[in-house]
Amino acid sequence: MGRTLAQVTDSLSSEMRQKIDLGTKDLILEVEAIRLKQLRERWGISQQELAKLLNVSQPAVSKLEDRPDVMLSTLRQYVESLGGNLEILATFPDRPTVRLDISEIDAGAPAPICEDPGNHLSQQVA
Repeated sequence: MGRTLAQVTDSLSSEMRQKIDLGTKDLILEVEAIRLKQLRERWGISQQELAKLLNVSQPAVSKLEDRPDVMLSTLRQYVESLGGNLEILATFPDRPTVRLDISEIDAGAPAPICEDPGNHLSQQVA
């Protein structure tokens, strides 16, 4: 007689179950759309810690996470501060998904996240 999934997973080492759990979480993140705040929280980083990485205040991070529209350069800086790389996919109903090349957008010059109301990024964060 065949074994159930529970029986198979119960027979695995704790290390193997942990690898499977991490892989499952990665797959879920690949298909699930999440907000910046959720991403930061899943990585276990506080707004204060992220603010230090971005060299801004905690309220600036909070405002950024609440914005419905963020510049690509700001988004890239946020993602890179969490250790990731920003990629953008364009999906179409009747054509294949395409990865857009954003390497030229503000390449090497991350936009500053600051609280100066005259700064373009503050206008987005505010």
